[in-house]
Amino acid sequence: MSIYRFLNEILIINKDAYKLLKFELYVDEELMYRGRADGVIVATTTGSSAYALSAGGPFVDPSIEASVVVPLAPFSSLLKPLVLSSKRNIRIKVLHDSVAVLDGYIVRNLPFEGEVSIKMGEDKISFIKFGKGRPLSWKLSNRLLDRPWSFKLDTE
Repeated sequence: MSIYRFLNEILIINKDAYKLLKFELYVDEELMYRGRADGVIVATTTGSSAYALSAGGPFVDPSIEASVVVPLAPFSSLLKPLVLSSKRNIRIKVLHDSVAVLDGYIVRNLPFEGEVSIKMGEDKISFIKFGKGRPLSWKLSNRLLDRPWSFKLDTE
């Protein structure tokens, strides 16, 4: 068993480009859903405001320790994003050859019926802020509203 670490997200996609990923998602060994999608993202709180958000996932308050599961363009409209406690164990079983991408880097090929187990680590990371930083309201409006690059908020 190999152990990999990621800061933002893990993306699992079909090894054959442009084909749907067939997968099963388990949370604490309970089958949550089985379905088809372009892929599936599991993001940390930090990663929830990046690719997962762009794919239709929720923005998670940075003070909450959570995992976000976001199916990418699911075949069924019943597959919705999940927000889970970071204490939960997540397992994804792929039903054909797939690829695991961590923070943008392909790190692992997954065979038919291959599995990925995801558990948030105990390690903490510190970020260095230069200056006062931005308020949460600025971060939310900047990420959630589709504005032109030239748009400026009063708080800038």
